[in-house]
Amino acid sequence: MERIEAYKYLENNREYLFPNEKYSEEDLETALLRSNRNQEELEKGVKLKNPSTVQVIAVFPGSLGVDRFYLGEIAKGFLKYITFGGIGIWWILDIISAKSRCRAANCRKILEYTGWMLLK
Repeated sequence: MERIEAYKYLENNREYLFPNEKYSEEDLETALLRSNRNQEELEKGVKLKNPSTVQVIAVFPGSLGVDRFYLGEIAKGFLKYITFGGIGIWWILDIISAKSRCRAANCRKILEYTGWMLLK
């Protein structure tokens, strides 16, 4: 991908990607620049999830792990389900970190799609 396309993609999707606890803008920029895919392919191939939606899911059915399942974290979702949200503690922590976890999941999707999964 060309530099201008990469910057445009990152800027257009900033609210879905940053800030998060795991991946930096440089990580994604590197992956996009080394990718042989163009911006259109990336937008069609990677469907980003809305952090606000994950926040709402974390509040209401989040004690049953639905937010974790939604982000593709099946094992953690199951553990959260059988412990009723870690008896409420895990549920509260997930409400606080929902947007950041969603953004990190979106970044991970992009890195996997471009074939540049970093060790984080």
